[in-house]
Amino acid sequence: MEDLSIKNIKKYHVERITECINTLTGIPKKKLREYSKNNNLINIIDHVEAGDFKNVQRQKLMLLKRFMASYEILLIENEKEIRIDSPEAAVDVVRSLIGYEKDKEIFLTLYMDSSGKINEVDYSSIGDTTHSYIYPKQILKKAINNGCVSVIFDHNHPSGDPTPSMADENITKKMGRIFEPFEIILQDHIIITPTKYESLRERGIIDSYTGVADYAPIEFRCNKTKKQIFNPEEDTEKNQLSLSLEEKRGQYKSTRSHLLAEKAKLLSQDKTIER
Repeated sequence: MEDLSIKNIKKYHVERITECINTLTGIPKKKLREYSKNNNLINIIDHVEAGDFKNVQRQKLMLLKRFMASYEILLIENEKEIRIDSPEAAVDVVRSLIGYEKDKEIFLTLYMDSSGKINEVDYSSIGDTTHSYIYPKQILKKAINNGCVSVIFDHNHPSGDPTPSMADENITKKMGRIFEPFEIILQDHIIITPTKYESLRERGIIDSYTGVADYAPIEFRCNKTKKQIFNPEEDTEKNQLSLSLEEKRGQYKSTRSHLLAEKAKLLSQDKTIER
């Protein structure tokens, strides 16, 4: 009887979730029920990109996922202080804030004490879809005023690809050099998308910085720029085309001069006949 009761309770809640998702997103109940036969219905929300949905339905699922993530953060904050002890823990906190942004790149800084408790979450920079600026002096000033022991940088890639660019790595190294004299630890730099993340500490970038600290504003770009490749054949064709146009211009000028000369000659002959 106990197993049957648990089964009925589960079925009841699955049906309630089905009703909610259908109402909020417009995904047909039949499709949701069919999916729930072999899968946990929550997976539809956790793995939005993998589902076969219309764009409008997918956008509404993303909003629902953001709501659930924010709800969990507020629930944790209500019960106890938020502490970061792994990249996954940082992602859980930050994804709901910036992970779902598709029209701007946002750079967050988490200021933490010696136990990993977050003292402050700061929106250090808000850019567009391709690049942004961060200001090292302002970040360092906040870190000192916070009395923090360590910081974690987080930013999103609107493209959906969390692979760090060279600019991401360079910024991490530059900021590491700035914090080092003040004995502030750069714990990690995490790049976040709706479904993935990359930790620069796990990639071995953190603690690999050397050199002199530079406090100038830093621009970093999300999208990689394609290198220009020299193509001799293509360049030759362009040169030939350019030469051909120049030749045609020269021919035109020569023809025009010749016609003007002929016109002047004819006018001169007409005047002679009139006389």
